[in-house]
Amino acid sequence: MYIRLHTITLALACITGVPACAQNVHPGTVIDRASGSPISIEITAWSSNTGNISNANSCQLDGKILDSTTSDPADGEFVSSVPTAEALYSLVYCGNGYHPAVMKHLRNTASGDPTIPRPMRMQPIPDGIDTAEATDIAIFALNQLAYLRSIDSGAFDGALKEHFDQISDVDGSAGEAFFNLIAALQNWSGS
Repeated sequence: MYIRLHTITLALACITGVPACAQNVHPGTVIDRASGSPISIEITAWSSNTGNISNANSCQLDGKILDSTTSDPADGEFVSSVPTAEALYSLVYCGNGYHPAVMKHLRNTASGDPTIPRPMRMQPIPDGIDTAEATDIAIFALNQLAYLRSIDSGAFDGALKEHFDQISDVDGSAGEAFFNLIAALQNWSGS
């Protein structure tokens, strides 16, 4: 229902000549981290020129909202629309009973490309962080990135450097952290 209503609204805007037509739409899914069940969460797309959340329990960033939608409680699905002029965007996921989540500097790729991550696994508020799970996720991420880099390190490093330039244009410290992934992966894999 949510996705169809969003699509109908966007189609009407295009028919009437509203500049909303120059949008990339990105489907996504939201689930409860513990149960894996779909949940209804508010998802807000922000310009990547946006600052960080100052309060860990806040769903507000300092900056420009690009789109806001809610995931369907039946299947957790949603569609976020981002103007094609935005090379990068950030998503904020918020809902009652869940810790807010910010996914920064996502690439505004071709319309129809899914959001990253998919599904977004939301952590219930009463639950703290599972340190073993956090460690496993970090090791998995490093191993996956090292594996992809091992296939073609030149292409991999080039892609990260290109994205580094885009991130650095809007967020220098995040750009630096992203760029440092190359060295971290070289150290992780020993190459």
